[in-house]
Amino acid sequence: MTVMNGTPQAVYGGVYRAVCLEMLPDRARIQVPQLFAAETVTVYEFAGPRPMAGDVGWVAFESEQANRPIWMGSESTGFGGGGLAFATDLVGTSPEVVTHNLGTRDLTVTVYDGVSPYAALEVDWEATDENTVTLRYAVNLAGYRVVILGKVGGIVAAGPPGQEGPEGPEGPVGDPGPPGLGLPAGGTAGQVLVKDTSTDYDTSWQTPAAGGGAIAYRYIQVSAATTWTIEHGLGFYPNVMVVDSTKREIWPGTVDYPTATSVQLTFSASVAGEAYLS
Repeated sequence: MTVMNGTPQAVYGGVYRAVCLEMLPDRARIQVPQLFAAETVTVYEFAGPRPMAGDVGWVAFESEQANRPIWMGSESTGFGGGGLAFATDLVGTSPEVVTHNLGTRDLTVTVYDGVSPYAALEVDWEATDENTVTLRYAVNLAGYRVVILGKVGGIVAAGPPGQEGPEGPEGPVGDPGPPGLGLPAGGTAGQVLVKDTSTDYDTSWQTPAAGGGAIAYRYIQVSAATTWTIEHGLGFYPNVMVVDSTKREIWPGTVDYPTATSVQLTFSASVAGEAYLS
């Protein structure tokens, strides 16, 4: 026993066989038969892949307190040599050399009985090299198992990444960006956009010269109206074709040419659309 704040606390240093009863998003509820007959233990720390309900694996009490267990891995995924930990049956003859291939001498070694209640047994051991340990014991340990945990800098080596968590909430809307490079401001009816140089976006609004200039003009009437006044700047009296907003050809009631650079269309009802002059 150890004492914390004047209260006796049980000490559970070591590695124990455990069964996962339930896996929740942030924790697992497990049972450790070797320590508790019926009570369950909640695990918040995982050194490798998280278990599923029904998995049999291993739990370590690195802090030597029952409220700080670490799930080391399931028998099907967390053990078998390499990287995180290793477990195997003992031959039972001392001295016994166990090859774990964890690549370190910073180890935790636990020997326990392979049958219920899976009691742990303290044995002498030495880190023969970075991939083997030698166990020494006085009695035949056939039927016992050994669990070897690799450590890096005193911390149990990290296992592979866990399952991807749920998507987080949507972040706040960012600040508006600067205005893009669109059409230059300004211009008047009938003017055309002219590229001034070969430099990108170097353009300006200009009035086409009379004669030898533009020979067609497209006009867009955005708002429905009975009268369309079109300043086309073509310098002649063009033919006019009109379509409504559904691209169906329509005919104005009258077509008037107040000047050589303008035309006025009159309809019996308000309409929006486009006029093509040529």
